[in-house]
Amino acid sequence: MIYFICAGKGSRMRSNLPKALHLVDGTPNVVRNSKMVDDFRVVINHCDVDIFLEYFSRDKLVEIESGLGSGHAIMQLELEENDIIIWGDAVIVNPLIIKELSETDTGYLTIPLKKVNNPYVNFCVDEQFSIHE
Repeated sequence: MIYFICAGKGSRMRSNLPKALHLVDGTPNVVRNSKMVDDFRVVINHCDVDIFLEYFSRDKLVEIESGLGSGHAIMQLELEENDIIIWGDAVIVNPLIIKELSETDTGYLTIPLKKVNNPYVNFCVDEQFSIHE
């Protein structure tokens, strides 16, 4: 199962709209990302259920009572060994990243990162498994 974690407040965005629902290429980001996978759930704070129901059916939503951020949300899930966590506001440019994540069998995943000047990084997989700005 793939879990898109959308339970952060997003207060740094200075918007009432959850970060994961900000538009990327004209579509709410988590909606855009969810179209790249077959089986997924969107983890949200209970107080955000109405806005997420505009985009997802109730069976795709996992409601939590948190307000303590995305890390706390993950701790509330009953994860299985092959489950994958993806931050709801991560912009996935190439669906191959999800394929790479699902095919790893190490029990954990290390993604090589590089320091960037722009904190809004697009994740993309190419032949060398790199991350592009």
